[in-house]
Amino acid sequence: MKITYPATRRVPETVNFGPVSYVDEYRWLAESTPETKAWEDAQDEIARAACNATPAIEPLRALLADGYVDMFSFHAPRPLGGRWFRRDVPDGAQLPHITVSDSIDGEQRMLFDVATCGPHAVLYDIKPSPDASLLLVTVTEGTGTVVRVIDVATAEVRHAIRFATATAPSAWLPDNAGFYYTGRADAAQTDLPAAPGLRVFEQLLDSALTKRLVLLAHAHPAVMPTVTVDGRYAVIRENQTSVHPTYIKRLVEGAEWQPFLDASYGMVKGTIVGGEYVAITMDEATNGRLIAIPLATAQDRSTWREVLPEGEATLASVTECAGRLVVADMPNGTSRLRVVALDGTVEREIELPSAGAVGKFALGFVLSIIDEVVWSDGQRISFVHSSLLEGPRAYCHDVANNQTKALTPPARRLDGATLETLNAQAADGNLVTYHLLRSPDASAVNRPTIVTGYGGFNVPWLPCWSEMAAAWVRAGGAWVHVHLRGGGEFGAGFWRGGRMAQKPNTFADLFAVLEDLPRRGIARSEQIGLTGTSNGGLTVCAAISFRPDLFGAAVPQVPLCDALDCSRDPFTASVAAADYGSPLVAEEAQWLYRWSPYQNLRVGKRYPAVLVDCGADDMACPPWHGRKFAAWLQNNGQPGSGPVLLRVRQHVGHNTMTRDKHVERDSEALAFMAEHLQLPVR
Repeated sequence: MKITYPATRRVPETVNFGPVSYVDEYRWLAESTPETKAWEDAQDEIARAACNATPAIEPLRALLADGYVDMFSFHAPRPLGGRWFRRDVPDGAQLPHITVSDSIDGEQRMLFDVATCGPHAVLYDIKPSPDASLLLVTVTEGTGTVVRVIDVATAEVRHAIRFATATAPSAWLPDNAGFYYTGRADAAQTDLPAAPGLRVFEQLLDSALTKRLVLLAHAHPAVMPTVTVDGRYAVIRENQTSVHPTYIKRLVEGAEWQPFLDASYGMVKGTIVGGEYVAITMDEATNGRLIAIPLATAQDRSTWREVLPEGEATLASVTECAGRLVVADMPNGTSRLRVVALDGTVEREIELPSAGAVGKFALGFVLSIIDEVVWSDGQRISFVHSSLLEGPRAYCHDVANNQTKALTPPARRLDGATLETLNAQAADGNLVTYHLLRSPDASAVNRPTIVTGYGGFNVPWLPCWSEMAAAWVRAGGAWVHVHLRGGGEFGAGFWRGGRMAQKPNTFADLFAVLEDLPRRGIARSEQIGLTGTSNGGLTVCAAISFRPDLFGAAVPQVPLCDALDCSRDPFTASVAAADYGSPLVAEEAQWLYRWSPYQNLRVGKRYPAVLVDCGADDMACPPWHGRKFAAWLQNNGQPGSGPVLLRVRQHVGHNTMTRDKHVERDSEALAFMAEHLQLPVR
């Protein structure tokens, strides 16, 4: 299919960030104007038509649509107060139904249908009150957020509280009086304690629905209030990549917030058990150790008690249950759950179906940097498990009685496929681990192969189920899941080795795998495709910029492409600063300039086929990143470079969309790969 791109103006503009200066001809595409919207719409129509004209599109769509599991919406039922709360997308529906039952196997009763909020509503969270009598349902509707307070007994919506910007209710106040949430202060408010980003508010459920700002200073843009299950304490934590509890408050009349552990204590992530804060720390332990910190003497390190010493596996989370601790860690880059006594005695390992990933939802393991990976009601835990060979399935484990029960039907399986764990060596000697998933004919060589990874923000990218991977392998291809420095799979050193000025190590790890695949006869370079999402999309874009010779096609999804100019978006800038650096700091601007994908594209190079896929409503990685990146490639690549397509999907956020849109996006991405990697699909 011959592709004619829309005409794109070149408007040279000199951009300065401290000592860094460069000329950007496509910066005008970062503005939201009628001209950029018309250009974007034309690009999107061309990309949609091109992807859907490929012979592989219908067979791949059929492989995906048959029982497709949305990993973002597949959640474990949450036990609390003798009830079980569920959020599921039933057959035939596009958006979740929220239900409750009075026992683990009891009849489910409808509490709320998210579709009543409109066809493009996005369910952010549900949060039952400690006594399970009320439920907070947070839904993003258009550009705002609505938090509904639902009476669990009657399903009546008691309140529908609208917030102008995205808001995250985090924890119930005692006696169901209201909840803590995070948001931004009104710009008109002055004389507030310093804070570079989010602040904590109290939303009361009184007759006036009073909102109160918690007057505390914060050193980090990301803040996260929590309340202990027993309602005795509230804790405010900061920093999504190296979380620590900055403030603590006893929830009794007249008590005030008190300083707890600031950033100088490093990562301290845990929960209050009795009179101690039981937490994971990376202090003197790159893989983490479990410690108990007396609340009364928290700032005196000499009073800290070690519960579990550092081991070979990186610690992920700790949860109190049945007078014990459920400790999650990651041996060999996969999930493990163990039951540990309060004195540190390891009682047993909870048996999992296979080596894979565990979380509160199917991708919940990515949030283990700030959250626990299992739900607990004090007696039982619930969680979702999946692997590259086995789809997600929810489980309940009775901690006191050592009994595990599956809560959802048997998971989808990739029968007959082979899974190997291999290693490649990066240029600096780092050993890069990757998992190779292949179609049943394991003896075949030089198969079209898709490679994916993440490598950022201390997020553990574990080998979980992927509908894209399953469909590609069923069609005869191979799939590679890579552990890249910058992620959280292998400890603090692994994370720090791929962030800030060391970010190029993330890319070097990926390049090592791309060079290893042809050496092993798995795939020739022109048969290799890259895909990744968000920070993983940035990694794909970096590969396009620095080593386009190593692969034949690329699909960066919701990517951040310009790590310097991202400062134009306050939310994106605050998130990016935590792991990339800030262009407003001279030294950091210099290293960003050295590795930012957009600034390192070079005129005259031969580039692979590229499909840049963005969400029109994405606040984290706005679509202007994709617009600029695609425009540059379309107009500056060497003759003979692959086609460059830009898809900007309407009513899609940062990987938040309906099931049908997920199927559409995945089938188009795979069809694009099949076309350019020469995978015959029938």
